[in-house]
Amino acid sequence: MNKAKFIAPLPSRKHLEKELDKACSLLCKKGRVCIRCGAKENIEDAHIISRQNHAVRWDIENRLPLCNDCHCWAHANPIFFEEFVKNTLGELKYEALKQRSLAIRMWKREEMHSYLVVLKRQLGLRFSQRKTMEV
Repeated sequence: MNKAKFIAPLPSRKHLEKELDKACSLLCKKGRVCIRCGAKENIEDAHIISRQNHAVRWDIENRLPLCNDCHCWAHANPIFFEEFVKNTLGELKYEALKQRSLAIRMWKREEMHSYLVVLKRQLGLRFSQRKTMEV
């Protein structure tokens, strides 16, 4: 007798976005200090290019670990922050990031799920894979 198989459905786009945000944030902050002042507490995941930009929203190179004070400084002083980023990353890396941010990117749920699995592996976290189930 043949058993029908189906693949468990992917989580919703909203759920995947939240999970990707959390995984990227953890990866950015994991074992890090503030890249600007060296503080070890209240480390936050600061986006270089706004997280509204989906082309680089989950790009690890678009994130810097900053303490709360330096993160506030970055938002209050965008021109100085841009100069700080250029000096920290290097001009070429910063320009490459800006170029990637210009792409129009609409993530498919399958891509989001696959990338989430990769990030969680890098973090050493357990994850639930899509399972093939027999009916």
